[in-house]
Amino acid sequence: GFSLWQQVRQRLEVEVGTTTFKRWLAAASFVSFDGHELILNLPSKFQRDWVETHYRDKMFDLACQAAGRAVAITFRVENAVAGL
Repeated sequence: GFSLWQQVRQRLEVEVGTTTFKRWLAAASFVSFDGHELILNLPSKFQRDWVETHYRDKMFDLACQAAGRAVAITFRVENAVAGL
């Protein structure tokens, strides 16, 4: 699971450029991968929403390529409180 995320991160940085990657995507951290769903944490709701809006499709494509099958991606916010 973590190696899948490492592959996605590396390809993502190449495709979007280092500056954009560092600004928006480098803070994404691996939570888990069960073979079907890749779960990532982001440090804020704003950053999570931005990544979902602007990079979800690219990340989905890269994850599917790396896994060799369809992979769902779920973004969470670190220390999120249920119901907020």
